[in-house]
Amino acid sequence: MTAMPPVSPIQQSLLHYLRQNSGRTVTRDELALNVWKFRLDPRSRVIDQTVSLVRKGLMSGERIVAVFGLGYRLDPSVSTNGEGPEARAPRSIHAASKFCPSRGS
Repeated sequence: MTAMPPVSPIQQSLLHYLRQNSGRTVTRDELALNVWKFRLDPRSRVIDQTVSLVRKGLMSGERIVAVFGLGYRLDPSVSTNGEGPEARAPRSIHAASKFCPSRGS
């Protein structure tokens, strides 16, 4: 099954920006200013929802990782054999809560 490319201009801009900064954690503020071109309310889920849609259209080997409390990072080629730190990186805030005793239950 082939992945669907991002369809909206915002989704395309988000993926382009993440690819330009591949391997580097990009903050939510940075994404808001460079993709949406204005500051978003910090409580807004717009970035998270758009990242979720873009994840569905990624090329094989690419992965967008949520970096808890900071933003997102595009990992261009992830090991598929389950080895290495990339394979163990939490994919969401909920996954990260098991690593932070003060968060989650």
